[in-house]
Amino acid sequence: MKHGRAKAARKTLKFFRLNHGIQAPYKLLLDGNFLVAIVRHKVPIRDRISTTIQTSDTSEQHSLQFHVTRSTLKELEALKQQQSNTKKGVTDEDHENVFHAAWRMGLDECTIIEDDECVTSDAARKTMKKTLSKKDDRMESLDGAALSALYLLKGEPQPQPTPTSSNHNKTSPPPMPPPNPQRFLLATQDPHLSDNSAQPSSALYLLKGEPQPPPPTPTSSNTSNHKNTPPPPMPPPNPQRFLLATQDPHLSDILRTTVPMVPILKLSRGVMLLEIPSPASKRYAERSETQKLSCAAGNSTISQHERTIVKQIRKQTFEKEVEQKRKREVMEDRSSSGRLGQQQVRRSKKAKGPNPLSCKKKKVDGGGTSQTNTTGKKKRNRTHRKKT
Repeated sequence: MKHGRAKAARKTLKFFRLNHGIQAPYKLLLDGNFLVAIVRHKVPIRDRISTTIQTSDTSEQHSLQFHVTRSTLKELEALKQQQSNTKKGVTDEDHENVFHAAWRMGLDECTIIEDDECVTSDAARKTMKKTLSKKDDRMESLDGAALSALYLLKGEPQPQPTPTSSNHNKTSPPPMPPPNPQRFLLATQDPHLSDNSAQPSSALYLLKGEPQPPPPTPTSSNTSNHKNTPPPPMPPPNPQRFLLATQDPHLSDILRTTVPMVPILKLSRGVMLLEIPSPASKRYAERSETQKLSCAAGNSTISQHERTIVKQIRKQTFEKEVEQKRKREVMEDRSSSGRLGQQQVRRSKKAKGPNPLSCKKKKVDGGGTSQTNTTGKKKRNRTHRKKT
């Protein structure tokens, strides 16, 4: 694994660990397309994923947990049967049933997540389309397994099938819940609670194993107080902290734009890649940090002492920045004044005299120098013959 790719993977895993708590042991949700790609490229899935997310699977036996949905196995089984029918007369070993090997890998290596058959219906597709966006047409290109994975990663309850008149009479009534399903030992001093004559309370509902009824609806007297109460928090995305391994481009596109905090693994030409955090994940992380540091009464998740420490740190940081800015301005003023002073002190150059070598001596008629010798004879100019 190259150094740059390993550094990017560490940075991505740190982002998801700090903002959503995705850490070892990692839970991977495998798609059918990913299983088929693994078989075709003959990739050792456990070793390659351990190298990509940089965890030692040998020291920790449960550091990687593979999961697959029941609808994915059903689709692989149907494709396996279809391929075996088309190649019934072929006995060559090169024509191996890839879907059968992928189906067998899903059964042997993965934990099966049971999902209802109603998830793959058109009603479930319409429900998820309304949840994501009314104008989003990408849901039509998803198969049943991808739709089931989308419900699982978004953390929403799967739609229940509507009972018809034909099978409504055949269904048996639901079984009664067992008493004290969590095996509590009750420590109480209330005699009415012991002899079953007490008013319904949360402890009684918990011991009976029955769902607690919702609180009463607000009346006109407390309507004003109900308006001031904050809305209930939205369920967090990807509640089971899955890493999705898929080759489906439509599912990956939907997860990048609408469902945050879902790390995506894919296989590109036999190389395992971990995608960087999507824009939806970055927006979710920024919104979470803003909510944590908000100072509105009743909406802050930090204590008053922590808020005071944050204010002090911000004030100290602001004062340091102001002091550094003031020092930079002083240094710039000093440097500029020094340059101006140097320009004022600089002396102008004096005018130089003429070149003495270029000056000719004046001729004097009397006792000056002349071209004659002291003997009074003229100087003879000697001529030289040129050699031929």
